[in-house]
Amino acid sequence: EAERLEAERLATLSAEEAKQEALASLTAADTVELIDAALAKADAAGVAADDEARATASNKRAELVAEQARVDALKALEAACATEDLAAIDAALLHCAEVGLPDDADGTKTAAARREEVVLKLAEEKRVGAVAALEAAADVEAIDAALLSCTEAGVAEDHEAVVAATEKRAALVEADAEAAEDAAEPEGEEAAAPA
Repeated sequence: EAERLEAERLATLSAEEAKQEALASLTAADTVELIDAALAKADAAGVAADDEARATASNKRAELVAEQARVDALKALEAACATEDLAAIDAALLHCAEVGLPDDADGTKTAAARREEVVLKLAEEKRVGAVAALEAAADVEAIDAALLSCTEAGVAEDHEAVVAATEKRAALVEADAEAAEDAAEPEGEEAAAPA
């Protein structure tokens, strides 16, 4: 009986030592991996789920995971800003907001400025392309389509190319009307002759 009691006492001491060691590991852990290992050790040692050290370690783990998510989001944002892909920049900015980065954080402010640069550059490219298409337009239909593209791109109505194309369109419409009138006159004269 004494041996059995001694064995139980040693087992209890061993279990208590294991709990103490697990609690010490929980307190010392400072990375996600170490916290995960310490939580597993705490489970194996029978540390209660509501133990303060366990809760503190779990909260610390959540903070570390969130901080890593913010770091990763900033890296992705930086990579997106190295491109002129507006959709990628917008997606990266959205992800930054989702992981809790404020709009006024250094990386997000820089990205917002870069986004504005890209928007302006893309708008200018769209205007240049619309003006080039307008200058190349040869008929009324092409001019109309190019004028619409210029309007959508924000090209001013008094832009030199728009004015020239509008005048060219008017001349083409007038020429088409005269041609149609000339084509209609011979028929009208032939019809008048037999009377």
